[in-house]
Amino acid sequence: MTFKEGHEFKIRIKPNDGCCSFAINIGHDPENIALHFNPRFDSEVIVCNSLSGGIFSKIHLRAVTDRNFSPSQFLRV
Repeated sequence: MTFKEGHEFKIRIKPNDGCCSFAINIGHDPENIALHFNPRFDSEVIVCNSLSGGIFSKIHLRAVTDRNFSPSQFLRV
């Protein structure tokens, strides 16, 4: 699948109960990831960054204050 400017990619998931975190990686291969999206329920943050040539970029953290942010709820990414 090729993404172009203006395209959207939507995901709706429900993590397993008791899940501490999960990751969604979108990229060309395991060494080149355009988007690493990693919600961490146990620390109530979302980690986002990218990977180029096996090297991760600067981490962007976002604290989550929404009480619906839990493994038992559907999430839209």
